[in-house]
Formats: sequence, C-alpha cells, structure tokens
Amino acid sequence: MSKKALVIGGTGPTGLPIIQGLEERGYDVAMLHSGKHELPELPETRLEHIHASAHFAETLGEAVGSRTFDLVIATYGRLRVLPEVFGGRVPRLITVGGTIYETPLSRPAVEDSPRDLNHKIYQKIVETEHTLMDAHDAGEFSLTHLRYPNLYGPRQLAPREWSVIRRLRDGRRRIPVLDAGLTLESRAFVRNAAHAVLLCVDHPEAAAGQFYSVVDEHTPSDADRVLAMAEVMGIDDVELVSFPPQLGRPAWYWGIGRSLRWGSDGTPPPRAIC
Repeated sequence: MSKKALVIGGTGPTGLPIIQGLEERGYDVAMLHSGKHELPELPETRLEHIHASAHFAETLGEAVGSRTFDLVIATYGRLRVLPEVFGGRVPRLITVGGTIYETPLSRPAVEDSPRDLNHKIYQKIVETEHTLMDAHDAGEFSLTHLRYPNLYGPRQLAPREWSVIRRLRDGRRRIPVLDAGLTLESRAFVRNAAHAVLLCVDHPEAAAGQFYSVVDEHTPSDADRVLAMAEVMGIDDVELVSFPPQLGRPAWYWGIGRSLRWGSDGTPPPRAIC
C-alpha cells in the first residue's frame, strides 16, 4: 500500500521539486492550494488537487474531511491552525515558515542568534513556532519546521533580480547598489530549499522536533549578485554606483523584502546567517 502525502501549497517556488521528490519516494501525493495559480507540470491528471483556503481551520478542515495522511508538508497558509486540523490525525508534519534575526554590529547571524521581535509579523512568526512545538511536545504529531530565507530561481512571482536585469537589457550600465554593494543577505536556490525539505522526509527520527534555518552555503554580496547577472548576460562594462540609504528613500528596490521595518525606522538591512 502506497504512502499518502498532502502538500499544502505546491504552486510556489519549491512546490514542484518537493512533489517530484515525494513521488520518487513512492508517495501518493495530493496538493491543497487556492486554485488561483496552476503549474502546467502538475496537472490534475498527474495528482489530486484540493482547492481550498489554507488560512483558516474551518476551510482547511472541511476540505480535508476525515482523510488521513502519512505525511503533511505545509509550505503555504496559516501554520498556527494546523494543530487544530491535523493534531492526532497525522504522524508527521513538516512546516515551512520564515524568520529574521537580530544582527548587532553587522555580525552574521547564526541559528541561536536572538530573534528580531520589533514588528508584529515577526512576533506572530515566533508565536506560531511555539504553537507548533507545543503540539509536537503534546504528541499530536512529529514536527519538523524549516525557516526559508528569500528564495531565487524558477516560479518566483516577483523575482527581485528583474530590476537589475531590466536595467542591463535597456543598455544602462550604471547600477546603483546600497552601501557599495557590501550587504550580505541569506538566500537559497529553490531546488536547494526543496532538497532540505526532502532530507527531513528521509530522516524522520533525526528531524523530529527540529527547527532548521535553510540557506545556501555561500552568501554573495549585492555587488557579487549584480556582476554575476551581468556576466551571464555577456555584459562586462558594468559600473556599480554606491549610495547611502538616506538617498534611496523610498525606492530601495534592492532592499524590498529584506525587513518589514527597514525603511520605516532607519535600521540597516539584516546580515547573513552562517
């Protein structure tokens, strides 16, 4: 009898490689998502689609009904409602969220660095992690939680590299970079992030009750990223123009998504996690 897995989300950047990995591991996969976005690689002839909101226990519970699964991977939706829906019903739950760390004195963050709690959404992220861990400790399921950084690669709805690529395509060779392009931001290629999820699938005992911060091993600077894009495009006459944050308000195109409070309180962008 095949194992059954439910992937909540699935149409985002890491959904396809996660589902492919589960299929390769012998899982019968169902995908629950809103139905607003479909991937041509994942038609309903390939796997079951359940269209429902993953943001509320009522809609999620109604969509799942009395069904059981050997594994639930939640890459989307309101994670804090999952214990209410799946507690005592599934043996394993793998969840994907995000985080941000405090990085005093420009030091790289590590996994035991203090969490940034200076925004209500950051506080909600930490509260959700506690809710999930409490359910794990109560024996409602075996939890593994992964913290994604900003991702890059296929299936991004708004790829942040486009602002640089478009400028280069337009023949503009002077590229503005914040603080000389020295900013380091943790990111992960979509297949690398999906691989981390699948490693947790493969090692249930080692991953039980664990929280993992997922990042690429190497963290290039903003300047490195711009020059790498130019090299791929066959452009070798790029000039990087440094500007301080004060001159960039409110159009810090390269900083969008780094911090929900960066730009509102004048704090610098967070540094990389090593």
